[in-house]
Amino acid sequence: MALLRCLLLAFLWMCMTGRPSVGLNVSQPRCLGVSNMNEFALECEHSTNVSSDDVAELALTILKGLNKSEVCRGVISSTELYITSYGQLNCQFQQIPNKISVIISGLHSSMIDIYFCKIELLYPPPLESSEGSGTIIYPSSKDMKCSRFSFLLIMGILTPVLILCMINIIFLTTKSKMKTANVNPVYEHMAPTRGR
Repeated sequence: MALLRCLLLAFLWMCMTGRPSVGLNVSQPRCLGVSNMNEFALECEHSTNVSSDDVAELALTILKGLNKSEVCRGVISSTELYITSYGQLNCQFQQIPNKISVIISGLHSSMIDIYFCKIELLYPPPLESSEGSGTIIYPSSKDMKCSRFSFLLIMGILTPVLILCMINIIFLTTKSKMKTANVNPVYEHMAPTRGR
C-alpha cells in the first residue's frame, strides 16, 4: 500500500507544472503529509526584487486541484491583512520575510488534493504574478515532508522500467512489420502435383 501511495505521489508530481516568472518566483514543498486532518500549514516562499525598506503589497491565492479552484485569497501589506475564504476551508495567513505561512483548517479526507500557491506583487509596480508547482496533501501518521531521496529512488526505479517497456514495444512493432513484409501477397497458380 505504501508503494502504491509513493507511486501515486510520483505520478501527481510529474503531472504538476510550474511557470516561473522572471522577477517573482514562488516555491512550495512537493508534498506534505498531515496527521491532523482538521488543520495543516502550507508554506509559500517567494522571491521579489523589493528591498526590505520598500513597502510591498502581495496577494496570495491558494488554489486546489488540477482545475485550480480558489480556496482562499489574501492581500498582505506592511499595514494590513485581508483574507477571503471560499467554500468549506478557512485560511489564516502569517507573513515571514520571503515566506507566507497559510494555516488551512476544515480539511476532510475527501479534500485531499494538490494545493497551489499563487502570489501577485501588487505594489510597487509593475504587477507581477507567479504560481508554485503545487503541494500534494495526503494523510500521514505523523507530520512529515517528502524527502528528496525517496522521490529520486522512485524515479530511479520507474525510469528504467519505462525505458524497457518502450524498447520492448519498438522491438515488437518492428518484428511485426518485418513479418508482414516477408509474406508474399500475390497468389501464383501452380500446377497440381500427383502423388508418387
